[in-house]
Amino acid sequence: MSRPLAGARRRAAARCRTAAHALSLRKSAKRAIGAGLACLMVAGCARQNEEDVRTRVSSWMNLGETLYFHSQPGCSAAVFDLKSTRISSKVTRARTLQTGVKMLGRDGPVFFDIKGETPHSVSEAMMNANLHRGIGMISSGIAAKNCMTETLQTYYLRALLDENADLVYDPQEKAMIVLDGENRWLFYARGDGK
Repeated sequence: MSRPLAGARRRAAARCRTAAHALSLRKSAKRAIGAGLACLMVAGCARQNEEDVRTRVSSWMNLGETLYFHSQPGCSAAVFDLKSTRISSKVTRARTLQTGVKMLGRDGPVFFDIKGETPHSVSEAMMNANLHRGIGMISSGIAAKNCMTETLQTYYLRALLDENADLVYDPQEKAMIVLDGENRWLFYARGDGK
């Protein structure tokens, strides 16, 4: 075999080994990235269970039966029958948006008792007053629709647009709670940012 031909073969073999090594590294990197993303998804999308939601919310409102509950990675939605539409004094009451913004900084639930406003208009105004808190509130309400049936989405939307409905936001759970006094229902909506 001639020298130029042997040299060419050695160079070709070296390139093949380099390419195989690079391919092996790429596969390892993809596996590592995939495993990391899977861990993040599991940590960031924890599913809630009905009993935990009921326990938390029942310390603020007098709940009846669970009419609906669904949780999956990314969202949770529930509807509870209300025995009473009274909201406990354990929930901080905000009569103005500015007060509500301040109270949300304390991490406890806040009842937005702002006359003439709907839960939807309060959450929009919150976004204008404090972008971070407002987006958190709105995204909870919107993402939770993925855990609702179409019929439930319709009732939830009506409650969001009703001036007589009450809004409680729980920043710790990133949950939007809407009380529909007319039907005596409590809507629990949580989209994952948690």
